[in-house]
Amino acid sequence: MVKEEVLELRRRLEVTERELQRLSRFEWGYTKQLWKLSFLSWILGVSLFFLLVILYEPSLLAGVPQALPLLAVAAAAPLLMVLYFVGRVEKRVKNLERSRDLLLSRYRRALLEHFEESAS
Repeated sequence: MVKEEVLELRRRLEVTERELQRLSRFEWGYTKQLWKLSFLSWILGVSLFFLLVILYEPSLLAGVPQALPLLAVAAAAPLLMVLYFVGRVEKRVKNLERSRDLLLSRYRRALLEHFEESAS
């Protein structure tokens, strides 16, 4: 009985470890892609904004210094999105680490019970 529990806990612990390693590798690439995408989307958005202003009403460019706070907000939006999505992945990693720690303590306890049972 105890031996099956030890084996089951060991299997679940290995699965959790593999998933943590996979998520860690995925997280770095995902973060880099999100940063690139956010930077490119900001560049594209600002470029399109100025292109449309130049095409339809060039006199609005005189008011650009007053629009600088709006451009700062436009730059912050993609960054906030990246932080949100990376935070979601980070939350999954933390949940898996917590699960791994719980499984590890249960595995150790079951292993000790198995050794105590076999020693008796």
